[in-house]
Parts: sequence; structure tokens; C-alpha cells
Amino acid sequence: MFARNESTAPAHSTFADAVRQGVVVIATVVTIAFNGISQAIPLGGRTSADVSNQFTTYFTPANFAFSIWGVIYLLLWAFAIYQALPAQRTNAKAREIGWLYVFSCVLNCLWIALFQFEQIALSVLVIVLFLLTLIAIYLRLDTGHSKATSAEHWLLHLPFSVYLGWLSVATIADVSVLGVSQNWGDLFGIAAPTWAAIMLVVATLIGLIMAVTRRDVGFVLVLIWAFSAIVSKQSVTPVVATTALITAAVLLLVLAASLVFDRRRAHPLIPSEA
Repeated sequence: MFARNESTAPAHSTFADAVRQGVVVIATVVTIAFNGISQAIPLGGRTSADVSNQFTTYFTPANFAFSIWGVIYLLLWAFAIYQALPAQRTNAKAREIGWLYVFSCVLNCLWIALFQFEQIALSVLVIVLFLLTLIAIYLRLDTGHSKATSAEHWLLHLPFSVYLGWLSVATIADVSVLGVSQNWGDLFGIAAPTWAAIMLVVATLIGLIMAVTRRDVGFVLVLIWAFSAIVSKQSVTPVVATTALITAAVLLLVLAASLVFDRRRAHPLIPSEA
């Protein structure tokens, strides 16, 4: 119902296309710059890491996990440059996600500001909207189901697979921070470490769906990266560390099996004639 019939989409370049391309580039530059400045000259006097460490949760990963933002911003910059090329001005997928991406950039910056000023409840609302926006982008790209050139795979699909994977983890982490800041304690009689283990399982189920139905390597590897960092950070909490280790292993094995199956299906063995 929501799919667009690309055969009927206009193929000619318009002024609106050029504007969209330019705004996407500007939004990317502003977002990356804002993120860097907000940490170098901390908003509210503290970095995002400082606030996160203040409200440590059982879902909090080790600090090295956050280096993934460098990869994300590099991929987003590659996407911004790619979609800005004259040859991509009428690219149907770039057209469909362009303004949604700009909106996601606004939400990215807004979330950082709210989080660093310790407006945790508002930050959760924003990050959920942020996540929904990335899901909408992902569905419009139809990663893993739609045909794509090598360039589109690396410069359109992969950036948003990695972005969505990390934000899925970050959303759970932000909700966990809210719980600590509001002193939820053992919500519904379930201990906080158990809640973290449950959230790991939920995230794993999502990752398994992405691995099996879309063979989305980028999304699943980000989850494995995050879970590995949780193992490192939560090593003194066996139920969390063990769950994170097991779920990371399960994701890796299922992803590998899914890719092997997909390759064999695409290139079946042809028995030689007797």
C-alpha cells in the first residue's frame, strides 16, 4: 500500500531536487559539527558520556562502543556526497528519503541538547521519534529486498542500516537511563539486571529478523558490537554479561548461516550429467 510505483515516478530533474540535495549536504555538515562542538564545549557543562556515567544502567556499554558514531558520521557523509552528485539528482530512493533524513538530523541535534541538559524524559520522546524516522527511511529504501547497484548498497543502504542498528540500541539505553533518573528500581518486581537481560533478548529477536529476512549485515554487526561492549562493561553482573555474550554469538551464527544459505540459493550446484 505504501510502496511507490517507480515506473510512474517523474524521471526529469527539477529545481526541487537540487534544493533537496543541497539541504541534505548542509544538514549533514551541521549535524556532524554540532555533535563535535557539543562534546568539545559541553552543553550544560557536561558531555553525553558524563551524563550517561551519572545514570549508569545495566544496559550501558563500555565507552569504546560509542566510537561507532565515527563510522556512522563517515557513512552519512558518504551518503550526502553520493546523493548530491548530478547523476543522482533523479534517483528515486534518494528522493524518497531526502527530507526524512533532514528531519532525522534535526532530531539528532535536539536529542543531544536535551540529554546533556539532563532533560531525560524529553530526550526519550525525541529519540523514539528519531528511531521511527530512521525506520521510515529504512522501509523506503527496502534494504535487503529491493534491487540496488553496488554504489547504492554501500552509499544508500549501508549508512542507514548501521545508523538504525545503533539507534535501536541507543533507544533502549536512553529508556534505561530514564528509569535510573526516575528511581524506577525493580519495575513490576523484576530486578534491574533481569530487565537488561530481557532487553538484550528483545534486541536480539529484532536482529535475528533482520538477519534472516533481509540479510542485513550492517544492522546485525552493530548489535554484536554493542553487545560485546555490554559484556565488557557489565562483567561483574553475570546475568547481563552472560546474556549479552550468548545473544552476540547467536546473532553472529545466524547471520553467517543466513548469508551462506542465500549464496547457495543464488548459486545452486548444478549436477554434472552422467
